[in-house]
Amino acid sequence: AGALKTLQDERDTLLEDRSRKTDAHFVELERVREEHKKTSDAVAKDHAAALGVAEGAATDAKAALKRAEGALAGADRAAEVATAASATEHATALAEADKKRATALAEAEEKYAAALAATSETQAAALSET
Repeated sequence: AGALKTLQDERDTLLEDRSRKTDAHFVELERVREEHKKTSDAVAKDHAAALGVAEGAATDAKAALKRAEGALAGADRAAEVATAASATEHATALAEADKKRATALAEAEEKYAAALAATSETQAAALSET
């Protein structure tokens, strides 16, 4: 009877020890889950911010294209006015209009390319963090 009691006590001690270890394991698991959630939330916020920046850059690029379209329309109107002038004045006005058009297009293309590059870089950076 004494040996059985000793075995039961040892079993109880082992079960209590296992229970404590299991509880500690679950506490640690919960801590890791919370830490992972915080990290994931932070990455998601960073990603959202990066996308916001990218969307802003794309909006700026669209505005630049609209301004370029306005400049092109202005250049076209200048060309129309020039057609009423003499042949020399007409040639000069067309050259100026072409120059304005080329400048406006070059600026718009540069801004658009920069905005696309910024969008790609921010999205790539945000995705690499996830």
